[in-house]
Amino acid sequence: MTANRLPRLTSSGFYDTLIAEKWNKSDSFASVESIECPDDNTVVMNLKYPDVSLIAKLSWYGTFGMPKHLYEGTETATNEYNMKPVGTGPFKFVEYQKGVQVVLERNEEYWGDKAKLERSSIRFFRMERRRRRLY
Repeated sequence: MTANRLPRLTSSGFYDTLIAEKWNKSDSFASVESIECPDDNTVVMNLKYPDVSLIAKLSWYGTFGMPKHLYEGTETATNEYNMKPVGTGPFKFVEYQKGVQVVLERNEEYWGDKAKLERSSIRFFRMERRRRRLY
């Protein structure tokens, strides 16, 4: 992470906003007293009490940081990017059809190894429909 990204986590940024505005799953941070970023590559979470589940909570839905340039000045719950994921992984989001499929394509700008698949579709099936196809 670069220095200009980490300070957003500190008590004057992301963390205070998350707690003050009672964002979804902000209660996951109940054990956190404060957050410090002493250098470009370190984030220190000072806890009020031991919390063995904190690592799991940090990776759970609703506890991740959202892109400020896409969410600032909008209502978080109704922001259009809630259904248009943005990320830095090996795939880019292409399309979501509720109850039907999610379509991803290889992110040619990904910093790591290129994905072997050019495109991937994750399809959803209702159990009833699936049962009919099995027999």
